Amino acid sequence: MQKLKALVIDDDPGILDTIEEKLILLQHECDCVGSVSEAQGKLAANSYDYVILDMEIPIRCAGETSIANGKSFLRELRQKYRKDELPIIFITGRELDKIEHVTEVMWNDANDFITKPFAKSGEHTLEASIRRYTAEAAGRKNAAPSPDDWLSRTVSGGMVAWKTKARNGKWRECSLRESTIQNRLLECIYEFYRKNPMISHFDIMSKCGWHESEYFKRENGKRTPTRGPVKNHVMKLRTQLGIRAEFSEGGINILRPEE
Repeated sequence: MQKLKALVIDDDPGILDTIEEKLILLQHECDCVGSVSEAQGKLAANSYDYVILDMEIPIRCAGETSIANGKSFLRELRQKYRKDELPIIFITGRELDKIEHVTEVMWNDANDFITKPFAKSGEHTLEASIRRYTAEAAGRKNAAPSPDDWLSRTVSGGMVAWKTKARNGKWRECSLRESTIQNRLLECIYEFYRKNPMISHFDIMSKCGWHESEYFKRENGKRTPTRGPVKNHVMKLRTQLGIRAEFSEGGINILRPEE
């Protein structure tokens, strides 16, 4: 059986050694790096089953560490990989007793967060988190295709090939650059549509990088997304892939192509 492989990002060599020892006991392989730029290089050249990411890391080796760097890199990864495709476990030596810290970490799409120093026993150890989320990802990967899986994508060389299967069996496809807002919107749909076709405005704003003031425009004194930038992108989805959308106060309901 092929061993699971992790990418571990932390600028503390001692922490990297500790994590590597834990992964060896789990019979997992790992690549350990200390900066965002090194991690980007590893991800471009290798495939990983999960990521362990320190919240406070430098952009480059020996650079200044910042919480903003860890959060920004997490968002970058989530634009490419769903939570069930590439589990990401945030680790931090900072106190996460304040609810706003916990909420922000999880809203940034981490699968879990673990505090340092690592607990040696209990339900919320690093090892337990790794077992849980890699098992969930493997279950999703090995599951038989569902009739509800009508949207698929293939990533290659900075481009993403998207395909939809309509209810009448007709296929449509288009290719987009990874960095485009149109692609980010599709990534958001791809992440959520199986569980809930109603995607919240918050999740769309977060994934596409829109600020609330530009996403919601005022019409007759009320804030509405149908006057904002998302409307044009939703219309393109119908033209390109047949995806239909219905706006509501809480979000956008994504509908499978009919034909």
